[in-house]
Amino acid sequence: MNKKYKAYLHRCFKITILIKGIDGVFEVIASAILFISGANSIIEKIPSFVQKELIKDPDDMISNYLLHIFDSALPDTQLFIAIYLAIHGLIKIGLVFALNSKSYRAHEIAKIILIIFIGYQFYRFEHTHSMLLFILTCIDVIIVSLIHSEEKRLRRNKENSPAKDQCFNAPRDNESPL
Repeated sequence: MNKKYKAYLHRCFKITILIKGIDGVFEVIASAILFISGANSIIEKIPSFVQKELIKDPDDMISNYLLHIFDSALPDTQLFIAIYLAIHGLIKIGLVFALNSKSYRAHEIAKIILIIFIGYQFYRFEHTHSMLLFILTCIDVIIVSLIHSEEKRLRRNKENSPAKDQCFNAPRDNESPL
């Protein structure tokens, strides 16, 4: 790979991780709102809003889809959504901090956690057939590949730079080791 492509991948990694962190913060905030106001009060308002939109345009695909989702949502499902958002958001925020530490172990753990989420999301997709969930899962797959690419870049940079203790103890090219 050429240097421009590697720099592009690194920028994509940084931007993606920033977006993932912001998304994690929004998920935690949404979860807190659901817990405080009660999921039922929010969920009950959405169908009435969507129905107003459907009066204007009965063939609106997005409004029909949202109405279907929220009409079939049970209170237990709503509680699950609030808890899932809190856990998922906190994990995302933690991953962002860990990935910025430039630790190989953090990159490996991040990949494992995201792969577990991807597996769970595919499992949920099998039951819901939600295109949004499928798209988000595909984005997570791309993020895993960017994390892997960044981990390789960090390892390459470490191999190409002299170790701190060797910097002071290693003889220079024109010096003898004794």
